[in-house]
Amino acid sequence: MFEAKASKANLTDAEWLMLVEKHLIKPIIREWLAQESKKRLTFQQLKDAFLLRWTPTETEKNQAVYKLSMLKLAPGDDFKTHKEAFEKLMRISQPGHPHQTRVMPFLGTLYPSLSLDLTREPTVYNDYHQLVTRVCFLHSQQKGKAQVAAADAN
Repeated sequence: MFEAKASKANLTDAEWLMLVEKHLIKPIIREWLAQESKKRLTFQQLKDAFLLRWTPTETEKNQAVYKLSMLKLAPGDDFKTHKEAFEKLMRISQPGHPHQTRVMPFLGTLYPSLSLDLTREPTVYNDYHQLVTRVCFLHSQQKGKAQVAAADAN
């Protein structure tokens, strides 16, 4: 229920504050909250100032969309780094959207042979986290095959 409310930005003040305290652990954000909470009279003013300060601008969103279009995973690349870069760009380009909206864009950042393997598995489209786990597994298999082939070639 909490995730559904959060995805629709329909949180009470107490829920919103709990979300901020729990998930926004960067020191710069904590410092900003400590300073701003002294200036703001009501929680709504603090919430509005927070959203104004930390919500990406249209230019930042457009740049993130462009970077997403250029982001591609190659067979020899590190999957974890690729996933983190993808999720960072998605948070900027589509703030507040649920994880399920990331399935198709994520598939677009993969190399063709991996995408082909995934399209043969219809269950992969049901859950973003399941997709990430499956891609990590298939990518590690293909990376291992490429390393063996390179060793055999030498």
